[in-house]
Amino acid sequence: MACAGDLLTTCIEVEGELARCTLGLASARGIAVLEAADGTAVQVVSGADVRRLVRRRLDAPGGARRADLRGVVRRVRAARCGSAIESDLVFLEVTRELAGGVHRAVTERWVGWFAHIDPESAAPRWVKASTREIDAGRFKRGWLVGPFADKHAAAKAVETLDYLFDLCRYPRELEKSPGGTACAYKGMGLCPAACDGSEPVAALQGRAAASAGAVGAGLIAWRETNTAEMERAAAGQDFERAELLKRKLEKSEDLESRGMAWAGRAAEMAWLIVAPGVRTGWARVVVVGGCGWCVVGDAREGCTGEALARAVREGGDRVIGDPRGVGGRADVVGLMSWWAYRAAAERGCEMTMIGARGIDGEWLGQAIERCLRGTQEGRERDGHDSGEDRVIECGGAGRG
Repeated sequence: MACAGDLLTTCIEVEGELARCTLGLASARGIAVLEAADGTAVQVVSGADVRRLVRRRLDAPGGARRADLRGVVRRVRAARCGSAIESDLVFLEVTRELAGGVHRAVTERWVGWFAHIDPESAAPRWVKASTREIDAGRFKRGWLVGPFADKHAAAKAVETLDYLFDLCRYPRELEKSPGGTACAYKGMGLCPAACDGSEPVAALQGRAAASAGAVGAGLIAWRETNTAEMERAAAGQDFERAELLKRKLEKSEDLESRGMAWAGRAAEMAWLIVAPGVRTGWARVVVVGGCGWCVVGDAREGCTGEALARAVREGGDRVIGDPRGVGGRADVVGLMSWWAYRAAAERGCEMTMIGARGIDGEWLGQAIERCLRGTQEGRERDGHDSGEDRVIECGGAGRG
């Protein structure tokens, strides 16, 4: 992952006539850091036209709530980006290194939601987990699955996994095993009751570990196994067991709801993004995961995608998180969760989850063509680069 110095490739000195000294900034999408004479970041801005945005900020008069930036800013460093999603990624990287307060403030907006379980604990249970909590180191052991659209979708996933795998809903009683008191779920046949010693805790821990694989791609295999078991139960006239399995299969559909569309094992989480590039007629391919993000390369229409597909797989290996969790960049994961579930789809931008299954060159080549076709249609219709102007203005002095 590039550092701020590598990303901010343009640098201008703020002196003399504003219109003249800012000509070195591209009239295109990107981000800019406004710096004082000692190199301190005064303000970080991001938008669809960096030159216009910087001029507007520097030309604004001072007042009771706004500092006179022209009297403070001596230098502007900027990065040009081809798309709003790339601009947000660069914004995170730059503020993380140069403006920690801004970075913390913006990550409060971009929060991702997961579910966590530690199968090896004495009382394994699914709980909601936000990227803020993950970043704080609360979930150092166990498994994370997600991301989900919001905390409500995460709570629904927790409830569903508990039901599908007969997990304990009262961990305080489980901690007393084998001297705990069984709850009503035992009588309903929905919990084997490890709390009172009716089953070994190790059996419950085994189901807890298996439950982490039932989100995302693993759900298909779980359904196939349970469908076969339901049919065997019905054939053996164990209709009560067959009916219970049928209800579980129906309940498993909750894991395919819109709020869980991007969920899977966090350890295998990696997004592939094909978005408009900086150069007209080029698409930019980016891979994002729990350990950060990287630009794989740029491609034009007609690219077979095979060479890029190999680079994507290599990039995925670099950015996928640790074996059980998110990795070290919960801020990036939160941003991608926000984009996947909440942000209006940017015109001409393609997103997919890769992870363990990888990606094939044919899909990548088609995604590049769709991206470039959508970008061109957007320019012809609107007369400017695709995507709405998304401006994030933060900072110390000059914040308005």
